[in-house]
Amino acid sequence: MNNKKLRLLGLLGVLFASQAGAAIHTLPTFTTLDVPGASYASANDINDSGQVTGFYSGHSGAHGFLYSGAAFTTFDVPGMGTYPSGINNSGQVTGSYWDDSDGHSFVYSGGTFANFDVPGATSTFASGINDRGHLVGSYWDGFGTHGFITSIPPVPEPEEWAMMLVGIGLVRFQVRRKQANRLAC
Repeated sequence: MNNKKLRLLGLLGVLFASQAGAAIHTLPTFTTLDVPGASYASANDINDSGQVTGFYSGHSGAHGFLYSGAAFTTFDVPGMGTYPSGINNSGQVTGSYWDDSDGHSFVYSGGTFANFDVPGATSTFASGINDRGHLVGSYWDGFGTHGFITSIPPVPEPEEWAMMLVGIGLVRFQVRRKQANRLAC
């Protein structure tokens, strides 16, 4: 065989091998998330740490869950069906819940809820939260459905409360001392 035929045969071999390799692929691995006792579960968002939030339903309605480290933590806006939709890298969860007539939104962080509605809206539905605490979603009013973006004020940690109280105490001490100095003169 001459060199031209060998090169052509080699080129065809490379092309054939690349096409055969393209057809071979691995299937993704799936992890089933079944909240114990649930008849339905929906995983809605995941953060960079692998924490997953979503909702599940069972005999007592819809509930929120946080899946982290192979364990489920369930949570509910008190007395309401809870539908989480987003989680950020701090573990703050946002979503919506329904009362008797309207939809409302929440942020769940550190075991507590902060509820919010767009002013003038009949229903508000938060769908995502980023690492800076900015929220996105939609709301209904008398004119249609609209998107929104907002931010939540940070909730002070216990250490921050302590520092604020110390600061207030020091300011109060300084004011009283100045008043006492004026009275002494």
